Amino acid sequence: MSDKSTWLANAVIDHFLRGESVASPGDIYLALYTDANEEVSAADYERQEISFGAPTNGEATNDSLIEFPVAESNWGNVTYGWVYDSQNDGEALLDAEFSKSKEIEEHDQFVLREGDVTIKEE
Repeated sequence: MSDKSTWLANAVIDHFLRGESVASPGDIYLALYTDANEEVSAADYERQEISFGAPTNGEATNDSLIEFPVAESNWGNVTYGWVYDSQNDGEALLDAEFSKSKEIEEHDQFVLREGDVTIKEE
């Protein structure tokens, strides 16, 4: 992972180069996107909270297990993740393609272990 959203890139510039105050989002959430470039929209799906450890050499990884609900319907082929500042709607912060896509069918569960998500600042 990661590509910054325009919103986040502007916030970084405003804060670090223009001295403007930018509010930290507090909790952040991982959203799953399909190969159709749409967020999963099943009734049994919801974004999951994600947190990161301290960065080292411009990289940080998720510091806990992320378990999405067991799918009660087919969610599609999950290929991307987006980090948002809200569990519903909100501002997109980062996005990236997963190293492997996964077809989520009924009774499947999308799980990311600690260290599976890496944010790299370049």
